[in-house]
Amino acid sequence: YNNTTIHKWFEDQTKKTPDNIALKFLSTELTYRQLNNRANQLAHCLVSDFNVQPEELIALCLENNEYILICIL
Repeated sequence: YNNTTIHKWFEDQTKKTPDNIALKFLSTELTYRQLNNRANQLAHCLVSDFNVQPEELIALCLENNEYILICIL
């Protein structure tokens, strides 16, 4: 994992342990699979609804919650 990106590492970890808890925030718990699915849903929405292109940078402005990690991924 020395020269890999965080999203590549996360995809690999999701394949290995899809049902392990990946995120705990207050009363929210998400498995690697759930977190990966939500991140992919957001990515598809950005592409289809807002025409965001691969490798295009976008800004994040969020409160401290579980959505931060979804957006980063």
